[in-house]
Amino acid sequence: WWGGGRLARRSDPLAAATGVRLDRVVALLTSLNFLLLLTLVARGGLAAPAQGIAGFAVSVTGYLWPLYYFFGIGVVFKVLRQAKSVHTAASELVPTRYFVPVVLLILVSLTLIGWSEAVVARPALPWPAWLQAATGWLYQRFSWAWTRPLAGITMEPMRWVFLAALVVALWSLIRRRLTSGVAAGLLFVVVLLWISVFEYFFEYTGFSRSYRHTAFSLLIFSVFVLWLTHRTLLDFLTGSSPWWPHAARIAIYGAGVLFVLMPLHARAALHDRILPNEIFLYLFFGVIDLGLPYYLFVYAQKRFKELPLTIPAMLGLFGIGALLSVPLIVLDKLAAASWSVSAMWARATAQEAGLLQGAPLPAIQTFLPPGWIILRGALAIGCVALVATLARRRVRDVRLLPAAAICAAVAVGAGLASFSNRSVELPLLPVRVAQLIAPLQVSLSVDASLMARHLSYLLPALIVGLALSATASRRRMWLGVVGAMALNIAIALSWPAREAWLRSIDAVALAGAAGVMLFVWLTAAARDRLDQVLEPNVPAGSETNLPPKLLLTPDLRWACASVLLLLAAAVSYRAYSRRLVSHPIATAAAAQLPFDWRNAEAATSEPSAQLALVAPSYTALRPRLWANVMPYESGKTRNLLQTVAMQTSERLHDFTPTKLEQWDQYYPGGLALEFRYALAPGDTGTYALGTTALAPMPNGQALVATVTYGPNDDERRWDLARALLALPRPPR
Repeated sequence: WWGGGRLARRSDPLAAATGVRLDRVVALLTSLNFLLLLTLVARGGLAAPAQGIAGFAVSVTGYLWPLYYFFGIGVVFKVLRQAKSVHTAASELVPTRYFVPVVLLILVSLTLIGWSEAVVARPALPWPAWLQAATGWLYQRFSWAWTRPLAGITMEPMRWVFLAALVVALWSLIRRRLTSGVAAGLLFVVVLLWISVFEYFFEYTGFSRSYRHTAFSLLIFSVFVLWLTHRTLLDFLTGSSPWWPHAARIAIYGAGVLFVLMPLHARAALHDRILPNEIFLYLFFGVIDLGLPYYLFVYAQKRFKELPLTIPAMLGLFGIGALLSVPLIVLDKLAAASWSVSAMWARATAQEAGLLQGAPLPAIQTFLPPGWIILRGALAIGCVALVATLARRRVRDVRLLPAAAICAAVAVGAGLASFSNRSVELPLLPVRVAQLIAPLQVSLSVDASLMARHLSYLLPALIVGLALSATASRRRMWLGVVGAMALNIAIALSWPAREAWLRSIDAVALAGAAGVMLFVWLTAAARDRLDQVLEPNVPAGSETNLPPKLLLTPDLRWACASVLLLLAAAVSYRAYSRRLVSHPIATAAAAQLPFDWRNAEAATSEPSAQLALVAPSYTALRPRLWANVMPYESGKTRNLLQTVAMQTSERLHDFTPTKLEQWDQYYPGGLALEFRYALAPGDTGTYALGTTALAPMPNGQALVATVTYGPNDDERRWDLARALLALPRPPR
């Protein structure tokens, strides 16, 4: 249209002056399109135009993931507002002189209620009689906190928060530092974490709830999404700048609303039941991927009057970290394909063909070569240090250099961590290329893999920022960067390659707690360093609006060091108590199993099993293991596993297979079948779990082992993975 207008003005100025304007042409085309849609509706109903729009609308929904991510991180504001409201109400309702005793009473009560379930659920431990009676009474009075699914899964991690808050309060009381401000800070942190955990599980469990989708419910959902869009784009709409004038912003706002609502309306006309869950999934991913860095940014903006880097600069550094994740992901896939470009491209082609046929992508665990993991850690953390150094040099105020180094390093590290876990959709990107830049493993919730991935980047980023902030000592800077690389490499080498060992010794939670404790320690150190440089966001002499320091730096340092030592000692003890020992099965076969497995009594062992073991447990249902060496035909390991499953179903009530997995990462050709069964005939309210593992050995025989356990002993399935890892590898 622009080119035609230029030619018209050159050839005939009078025709150009009387020609049709662009806005009128757009209005005419819109009217014609509207008439076409009305004709389709009259002939075939709403489904006719919706079916034509649906394919395009689905792709638009995928391309709008940045907008939905910003919708999702709005939950952070919601949680902060709710926590502040509860905290303010409690502070104002309770008189000042009674506030500290009331907070202590609340923390003691919450800790006792939270840990009452642990005492009741583990009667095998030598608890005192008075403690069992007291906790039993508490558990009965507050049983709703455990019997209701959402409340129960929220209380599981929160009881550790209650215990930690109580320890901090008692330590402050002993040191005579438990003032109203510290008590109020503790209460705010507990309420904030409680609402955050509840909101997370509320969103997570929402995908398993099935709603009855009606026209009215989808209308309400459309209005809800429209409200989210309007609230997110409102600040952009009301502003103006030379590059983005107000008129252009109105057009972009209208286009954004159109592209958000069009998929909703088109797919609602087709009675698409997964539409709300898909939109909520994008919102949920926004909380997972951007929640922590966004919260850190909000915290820094609230604490300090002015940050060393502008908001666009922080977003740009976050984007640089996201871009750095792409070549690392491609190199990960190249390393997983034994550095063969053709094999990597063939795998991406197979994934493309599966997606186009509607088949789900297989979840295959791949262990990267240790050499590449070391090189990868050096490259990733080196890039973080390089970008942070360049960003620091662009700051003109010399006093802000340390703060700029910390903020830049954390922004780049957060971008690396977030986009190393998410496969994003980009416009006009071929499916094969999209699969090529998708990570090897994507976590859809806050699980151990996500924690390991984020900690492997955020912890080194904090160390790099603290090292670069020490501008007076180049040696300290280099040592900090090298230490950050070593920490990234250590975490990457431990997970997921050592997952079976960590889960078998029940040390995943301990390792995660150690990582979180180290993150708290480094975050507090970065906060104190920023306090030395930046001006607080309150008038002089007033600190009422600042987030309180619950522990002073020396106390926090000693507390974190002590907890890390205790966690290391606990992991060492569990590793020793569950070390592998050999158990002979047949004449020329043996299985390496943890030390705490003992030979089962003749009355409880399986008659046909060549090896029968039993393990200790805190519950009445003790884990049991049966192992055999059985012949099999080459290429028919699944038939053998099916035969073993049928034999197992004959002796277990209500045997139900739940999941079949490839365990090639533990042993070539390994298989694992998970199942559940009832403890008694017809008892559908209480189920036990089990896993059968199969490893085909080169002599025409296969090691088959089955372990059964209760829900509290689910780490026992990983004893089979360790047993497969310890088997001699077949010759290539």
